[in-house]
Amino acid sequence: MLGAPAEVRAVLPDGWTSGRLHIALVGDGGVIARTALDVDTHTAHVIGDDPRARA
Repeated sequence: MLGAPAEVRAVLPDGWTSGRLHIALVGDGGVIARTALDVDTHTAHVIGDDPRARA
């Protein structure tokens, strides 16, 4: 069952402009799902970006 969205806050280390945030969903005493999210301070349009996603 999915619940309400959760906000995840993270800060890149000093001097870093990008990184990878690893996220794990833990339940029943262990990891039941995991994923990674690439983060970057570059916010300009990138070739391949879906303009509808910026709305």
